Parts: sequence; structure tokens; C-alpha cells
Amino acid sequence: MTLIKRDGASVEVADQEHRVFQMDASLVTNDIDLAIAAARDTAIQRGVETHIAEEIRRHDQQENYAARVEEQNRIKGNKPLASRG
Repeated sequence: MTLIKRDGASVEVADQEHRVFQMDASLVTNDIDLAIAAARDTAIQRGVETHIAEEIRRHDQQENYAARVEEQNRIKGNKPLASRG
């Protein structure tokens, strides 16, 4: 993070991708250990978000496949899978 401007109780900072944020000055630190821990937490959170998105995509694919199979069975006159047995 790079400090761009300080305005009383708020600061304007930019990240490595040059995105600019305004935030409360009390949230800014120069404690390297704390910054490293925050970066790790962010990386972990992004990993969790990616995993959840992949699981949702897989679920949607399975649902779409099941719907296609059911439709093909309906067209062929087969009984739905849920009523077989």
C-alpha cells in the first residue's frame, strides 16, 4: 500500500494494482507482521472463494446434466429416475 493523501481522520491509499481507496487512518499500520498476517488472511479468503465458486459450477453442471437426462427420458417415454424402483 502506498499513502497518497492524508486528510484528517481519513487517508487515501493505493494498492499494487494502483486501485485507490479511502479509509479511516486508524485502520492503516506500518506493522510489518500485522500486514503480512492480513495478506495471508486475504490469500486464504480468495482461495476459499475460488473453491466455493468451483463447487457451485460443478453443482450447476450436475444439475444441468440431470435435467438433460430427464428430458431425454421423457422424450423416449422412459419413467423419471425418481419414480423407478
